[in-house]
Amino acid sequence: MSNDAFGFARTKVQPPRLRAGLLARPALAGRLATALRSCRLTLVSAPGGFGKSSAMLQALAEGRLAHTWVSCDVDDRLPRLAAAIAAALEPFDLPWRQDPEALVATIERPDGPRAFRDALVNALAVTEVERAVLVLDDVHRLTDEPVHELLAPLAWALPPAWGLAVLARVDPPWPLARLRAAGELAEFRQDDLRFSAEEVKALAGDSAPALLARTEGWPVGVTLALGNAAAAQPVRSERHAVDYLRSEVLDALPADLRDFLVCTSVLPELTAMRTAAVTARADTVRLLDEVERRGLFYQEVDNAERTLRLHDIFRSALDAERRLLPPSEQQALWHRAAETEPDVARRFDSLLQAGDPGGAADTLCAEAPTLVAASGLQGVLAMLARLPPALVEHSPRIALLRGILAWEAVDLQAMCDQMKRAVSLYDDAGDTEGRDLARAYAALAINALSPIGNPRREPAYDVEIGPATPHRTRVIVALHLAWHAFDLSDFEATNRHYGEVFDHLARERDPALWYQVTPGNAYFGNRALEPLLLRFADGALRVAGDDYPALRGTALAVRGCQLLWRGDTAAARAALDEAMSLWAWCNHPQTLATYALTGWLLCRAVQGEIDAAVAGLHDALQRVDGLFGADGRGPGWYFHWYELRCALMAERDDLARQALASLRRTAPGTMNSSHTGVARVVDAYDCWLDGDTARAAALMDDARRYYGANDAQGLVTALGLQRAGLALDEGDDAAAATALVQTLGGLPERGFEMSMLFAGRGRLQRLVASRAARALGDAQRTLLESAAGASPAPAPAAPADGGEAMSARELEVLAQLAAGDSNKVIARQLGLSPHTVKRHVANILGKLGVQSRGQAAARYRQLAV
Repeated sequence: MSNDAFGFARTKVQPPRLRAGLLARPALAGRLATALRSCRLTLVSAPGGFGKSSAMLQALAEGRLAHTWVSCDVDDRLPRLAAAIAAALEPFDLPWRQDPEALVATIERPDGPRAFRDALVNALAVTEVERAVLVLDDVHRLTDEPVHELLAPLAWALPPAWGLAVLARVDPPWPLARLRAAGELAEFRQDDLRFSAEEVKALAGDSAPALLARTEGWPVGVTLALGNAAAAQPVRSERHAVDYLRSEVLDALPADLRDFLVCTSVLPELTAMRTAAVTARADTVRLLDEVERRGLFYQEVDNAERTLRLHDIFRSALDAERRLLPPSEQQALWHRAAETEPDVARRFDSLLQAGDPGGAADTLCAEAPTLVAASGLQGVLAMLARLPPALVEHSPRIALLRGILAWEAVDLQAMCDQMKRAVSLYDDAGDTEGRDLARAYAALAINALSPIGNPRREPAYDVEIGPATPHRTRVIVALHLAWHAFDLSDFEATNRHYGEVFDHLARERDPALWYQVTPGNAYFGNRALEPLLLRFADGALRVAGDDYPALRGTALAVRGCQLLWRGDTAAARAALDEAMSLWAWCNHPQTLATYALTGWLLCRAVQGEIDAAVAGLHDALQRVDGLFGADGRGPGWYFHWYELRCALMAERDDLARQALASLRRTAPGTMNSSHTGVARVVDAYDCWLDGDTARAAALMDDARRYYGANDAQGLVTALGLQRAGLALDEGDDAAAATALVQTLGGLPERGFEMSMLFAGRGRLQRLVASRAARALGDAQRTLLESAAGASPAPAPAAPADGGEAMSARELEVLAQLAAGDSNKVIARQLGLSPHTVKRHVANILGKLGVQSRGQAAARYRQLAV
């Protein structure tokens, strides 16, 4: 997992090194190590300066315990901390069964924390370690309540080979009593961490009684007093320590080293490169050497570049000194710190500290995709709340950002409102480039809010493309024109404008834009639009590669649906099965479900597996958050619409009635205005199933007139054939013949065999055998007979060993996994990303029916024999 994708610096998940010269405490380390080996939760809780981190490092070394370390920060929201935990565990090559990045991205769903915790615990349970510890340092800094909701049950949930260690200044707000009563909680507090009289005597000899009286065994106090035994002031608390450090330590340092430390206190960690950027000094390597030589209260982070993290109490002393500098100097230091800060949240905070809210807002807007992944929408909104209200109110970039976030949340009205506001603000600022981009998005939202057949277009939001028009604006303008043309059934223009979209994107590897230009499900079933659907699938697959599984899944689903409409059910099933696998790996995103799940359902219905398909749909819908909203209504109705059509295709009135009831229960009261056509068809099917054939026939005719030439999803073709079948059932051969001729007369230009199959293969066979079919011409009769007699490719047979067949790439990964190679080694040797290897490992475990890498390796060796 790339921590850059989640907006935090690598040092957050790098454990400190056990520093040479650290005051050794073997007795304490031994007791701690025993606890770490046996208890679910080891809590080290004491105020600052009690040596919590040092004691933990000595205990881990004493017990030779495998471990991972996460340093908590005050700006850690739930997604950010979860991402850090997953990233810290990378060296263990956890056999995740779902993409941890996707779990993090959806962790703010109501069931998100549980889903992440369950996936984490399941992966830890089959990781082959004798004993390992997850260390969370500075847990007192965590203020986000959902973070504690994630962590509080974790100790109980961890498998036996794993323990949790928590270092904090105060107890976390977790139910510790249950663990304490069960003997699963080891607690180390102030009195456990104080230096004993024996330890102080071993360090100070005859002066031990005086030293103990001055420090009361406080570890930092002992360390400070040993360094300056002549100082008379007591060192018993953090306040005493800060005063001592300022008067006895900082004032005694060489001026250049003191100034260096004061200026670089704006940095969370010290490296030669970043300290040089903040101080504009060329001798930062020498000064860092001096910090180490003098043992100035630091921990060295286990990082490729020398990285020192100063003790909080020492940093407090430095902060107090820095605040004595003129405000302009302090702001300049914060500005220079922000320029080299890789952690997005820290960079945002540094810019606010620098008195530059405009710069912080620019960072927020530029890094929005990263921030959404790292902190979710709530994280971005929390950062917006820290900006001055006047800036937020008058910033066109923030209005544009809010509009794009609303689009991601499928709130088209909010998108429209924010984009119109952004247009006005950009106009006031004289920024024509930004105004045109906002106009393009506004036009897109206006179109999406209007019905098919009568799309709205407001001239004020039209954009005139010129030689200097930026790339992104051209893409969104062309996308809007394509959508508008489709809603007018102008398929030539739809293809032309979508062609412009793909031409603009041909040289780009921008997954976010490819997501935005995904064609709608309504495009399937329209022969004229086949080229653009295939071009999208090919382009998106090229851009996605193995690095963007959700985009890859979307492209495969589009390709699979298009193959299905062409009648190639075997190839369609292979593509849709892979799309569904990626959907599960990505933690069931709603956008991908719209394509993959509907295609998967339809493919199985065509292959005669309607009962299994409906059961699978209902199970899958439980995994997609936000489908039905708080009131039980929402975009999830669309899946029941597909369920209804598939049940009618299978001529299963029982399943159709169930689907119709679900659809009525979940659809908005008036449905979205762009789905008024669907509402008419639903009413027709309702009457049909109730036996009111006259009313059903009238509504079918009305719906066909509404859609006209736009055979979206084969709906016009299916309605025409169903109307013919209904007339045939009523003994009205003339009406059946009329409906057949009207439907099949233009079908070669409009639809595919799949569109005809929606009417039901049994119904088509009855129409072929009827007198009404005599009214058809030879070509149309052949078309009808072909659809009625078509035998879809059967479902693929499982391999003889009962597992699923593996791809060539998965076999390569399995061979190296069996050789004991880590994910990083496999990635390097096969030219893949570690993230992609992780997904292949998940697929391999699933297909072999095993749980761990070791079991997969053993299975591979059995197969090789």
